[in-house]
Amino acid sequence: MKSDILFYELFQSCPDVFFELMQITPHCPYRFESITVKTTEKRIDGVFEPIQAGQPIYFVEVQASPDPTIYQRVGRETATYFEQRPAMLKHEWFAMVLWLDKDNDDVGFGYATIYDSGGNQRIFAFDLVTVLKKLPRTSLAATVLSPFLVDTEQEVRHNLTHWLAQIQQTANLNLEVQHRLADVLMQLIEQKFKTLSYKELAKM
Repeated sequence: MKSDILFYELFQSCPDVFFELMQITPHCPYRFESITVKTTEKRIDGVFEPIQAGQPIYFVEVQASPDPTIYQRVGRETATYFEQRPAMLKHEWFAMVLWLDKDNDDVGFGYATIYDSGGNQRIFAFDLVTVLKKLPRTSLAATVLSPFLVDTEQEVRHNLTHWLAQIQQTANLNLEVQHRLADVLMQLIEQKFKTLSYKELAKM
């Protein structure tokens, strides 16, 4: 499973992780959806829709590889979303492009400063590691995504039990969500450190 897919699984399991990562305080609960655009059958991987009317919609694109047309594609996908859901036009919206490796952004973060006709910024780009380093290490987002902040297997072996305990101790997470977040954490470790298998990690 690719890292970007794991992020969508993470956001599906616990939408709060996205808002914690982006340092946004939502004013209502959100549901995370992966939406197929009917006219083209293309999929918008991540949309956070508010439960309450009048709250912002957040589009998220997790990018693990170079894509010179990423910002145009995100703009097109958001336009198509509202074209097919005119009732949602009353909502403010923001699109977040989250780069797992900022060196893959061939266009450059400057281009991501895209504004609407009213002069409001709508599309933003973020480097995951930079964002994670701004969070408390005890935060849920930083805990689950810890593999992006360590460089050696030794650090993983030393910290894995602690990371799993932090997930278990996070308030308001039921047992199923805890297990899913732990699973994402271990799969991210397995992807980054090829010599550490999921089976070995489960024994730690």
